[in-house]
Amino acid sequence: MRALSIGMARLWNLYGGLVAEPKRGAVVLFFLFGAIYACSPNRDLADSRYSLLVSHEIWHRGSISLDAYAPPPWGSADAVPVATDLPYQLFSTGDHVYHYFPIGTPLLIAPAVGMLEWMGLSIVDGEGRYDGGREAAIQHLFAALASAALVALIYLSAISLLDVRRSLLLASAVALATPLWSVAAATLWTHTLSVLLLGIVLLQLVRTGPTDALPSPGVLGTLLAWSYFVRPSAAISSTAILLYLAFRWRWDALKVAAVAAGWLAIFLLWSFSIYGALLPPYYRGGRLLALPIGEALLGNLVSPSRGVLIYVPALIYLAGMLGLYWRSIPHRALATTSLAVCAVHFWAISSLPHWWGGHSWGPRLMTDVTPWWAVLAILGSSAHPFGRSSFRPSRTV
Repeated sequence: MRALSIGMARLWNLYGGLVAEPKRGAVVLFFLFGAIYACSPNRDLADSRYSLLVSHEIWHRGSISLDAYAPPPWGSADAVPVATDLPYQLFSTGDHVYHYFPIGTPLLIAPAVGMLEWMGLSIVDGEGRYDGGREAAIQHLFAALASAALVALIYLSAISLLDVRRSLLLASAVALATPLWSVAAATLWTHTLSVLLLGIVLLQLVRTGPTDALPSPGVLGTLLAWSYFVRPSAAISSTAILLYLAFRWRWDALKVAAVAAGWLAIFLLWSFSIYGALLPPYYRGGRLLALPIGEALLGNLVSPSRGVLIYVPALIYLAGMLGLYWRSIPHRALATTSLAVCAVHFWAISSLPHWWGGHSWGPRLMTDVTPWWAVLAILGSSAHPFGRSSFRPSRTV
């Protein structure tokens, strides 16, 4: 037993040495959790099915239409449709068939899909037949890499305020004990790239000191806009971030808002040209109820199949830590913003008629606030009085 303890301690020391420098540590975490996620068996397609087919059409034809893969009357007589009837992921409008779910992910993934096809890995064979199994494998790989990138970003955020040991533990906890593993890393749900884009923004906010200038307003505005294009519920986070920026950097916040508004204007014009409406069907708010029902609130909180406190019990510890050390927390305005986003998002998903999130496992609809949980954990841990690690990070990144 003693030999095992000594071996584990030496392994921990070796691992600590590998991640002691922030950039190197981020790379180690990216490959480690990328491998863990990629080896995980959960890779069933649901809402994301056919999203890479949209990417394929964008790359080859510059179109999001899936007419060629739909059954007649849309597809031609010699085409190979994906099903005899339109599956729930597709819908028809006018003379065309489209993917129902947000367009952001297929657009962002299109270059990677094109690169894989250049390497001989395509979800469409030479005869135009769609391969669902290959799409599932490719989506799982993309999702694993995107989620591992978010873990690396969380580590870089934490290392700006914490020592290496606590940063490592915190990033690992988010990686393994939240829906980041069970949902975002499984397949290309709309959550997957949305939380990554928000994670990049929050990394900048956590690392920006009280007297520092806001970094790259144009980049931040672009990230906020595209997080909405990837998943419309990200509008809650984007709005909260803009309000936080206005509180700290009034004029820079206007630049961020102007860039985001420019992207939104382009999106609205594009939507009108395709669907004859300013917003695609999925982005419209008609699916929300006026008020959440008690069943939804309790279900999303403590249901055995969806309850966030059941599947992420560390949130109870996090809430206690924030309550005990609130007065010592740095970036208190950012912590307040994080709590407000989590509360509003919880209220919003409980207002959905299908508040349980369809065919999925765990609190899938709470995946969107995973980066905010990470921010709260970083800020709360920075106020915690327990001792600092012997591994000292280099703060030069």
